[in-house]
Amino acid sequence: MLTCRDTSRLVSDAMERELGLTTRVGLRMHLLLCPPCKHYERQIHLLRKAARAVCQEVTEADLGGAGLSDEARERIAKALQDARS
Repeated sequence: MLTCRDTSRLVSDAMERELGLTTRVGLRMHLLLCPPCKHYERQIHLLRKAARAVCQEVTEADLGGAGLSDEARERIAKALQDARS
């Protein structure tokens, strides 16, 4: 069975890449049996959702007058879009 330390790492990893079947099953089992780790998973998902919302607001905001060139705005918008993927 996974340790809580392993589980916290895997919860983060699962947001960035697809985990193997055995790893996913082990992670789900641990989360079913460990309320603190399940709570941690919920917090991480909430933080990610909040960060995406902020990124969305920034990209939708009128940045006119911010002193950025059109090229810089495009680079920032692309980087934010890539981060959301």
